[in-house]
Amino acid sequence: MGGPEPRWPDPTRPEKSRRPHVFAGVRSIIAIVVVAVTFVTLLGTVALRGGGSDAEPRGTGATSTEDGSGTEPVRDLWLEVRSTPPRAFRDPVSRQRLMRETKEAAVATDEGFPMDAIFRLRRVEPHLNGCLSASGAPDADDWVVDCAAQNRMRRQLDGAIISLRG
Repeated sequence: MGGPEPRWPDPTRPEKSRRPHVFAGVRSIIAIVVVAVTFVTLLGTVALRGGGSDAEPRGTGATSTEDGSGTEPVRDLWLEVRSTPPRAFRDPVSRQRLMRETKEAAVATDEGFPMDAIFRLRRVEPHLNGCLSASGAPDADDWVVDCAAQNRMRRQLDGAIISLRG
């Protein structure tokens, strides 16, 4: 019987496992599940916060002050931004930023967080101040380039901040 002798596993050496391939598949499935959960969570957060920037802030009946003076000026500012024609903005991105910030401020006010609303409105201020300067022309960083529209928005912005301070 001149054939080779069968090789049996050496008990002193650990046998090579084929399991790393199985674990690679499990890791891929876990990564897909994590991405899916993250996406669903993000989607749920957007839905709970009121959808996209064009969707109207939902009124919950809650207001930032006892007399209700904080809610309407912020919502009016958002409506002013929404109704302003696109040509009044520097570019579409500027319009979206302004709509997002004013809508988030309106939602924060509706939910009873006036300080969050003030913070968001203060972030908008530097982008609506060029036409108020001595030159009377929009600054390079202004989001609204039509001075008539910018002045209307700025008056409403200042009124909203004052009403939120109550």
